[in-house]
Amino acid sequence: MASICFAILPAMGQEEMIVRRATISNFLTDPIVTGNIRVADDVSSTLPSTFILTHPLTGQSIYWSPVICRLIAIKNGERTSFHEVVAEGPHPFAFSLGAIGKPKFFGFRMVDGLPEFLYTYGQLSIEEKFQFSKDGRKIEQSFKVASTAIDGAFSVSEEVRKIVTADNGRWGGNVIRFRRDEFNAGFTVTYHLDPSQPR
Repeated sequence: MASICFAILPAMGQEEMIVRRATISNFLTDPIVTGNIRVADDVSSTLPSTFILTHPLTGQSIYWSPVICRLIAIKNGERTSFHEVVAEGPHPFAFSLGAIGKPKFFGFRMVDGLPEFLYTYGQLSIEEKFQFSKDGRKIEQSFKVASTAIDGAFSVSEEVRKIVTADNGRWGGNVIRFRRDEFNAGFTVTYHLDPSQPR
């Protein structure tokens, strides 16, 4: 696996985060996930330019694909045995009004020491960033969405729903529904990765 490590970044009030990009073997098994690609990239065996965000103490890694424009995995390091996550199902914003066509990666930037991914999905303009808790037991995934649609939605797989909470919106099954003002104000999804800890 060829990779480029381009930053070790101390996040405000968080453990530092190692950020790198690499072409990795495609470990995704759900064809719905890889079917949501805007361009004719061949991802049958590899996922190009994947961002890998690693907690330096626990070794846990967040994998985010600019080709698919989504979180594709949370994996354990050698020093943890928490819940792991692998992407399944449609894009998390696929059920939002205005999410037409396929997502398109726009760029990457640092905000308050945290990596933030920028992309569009039809009429939605999305800013997405991550941070680890110091002990690695939780990961926060925060979004700001610019949309003129009357409401919005964010979905997770049924398996992931067992370990996540959100600070905004209303859950219905494994989908969070938002009014437009809530959607545009932003929201944070928290992954509670330690099975011994209540969420």
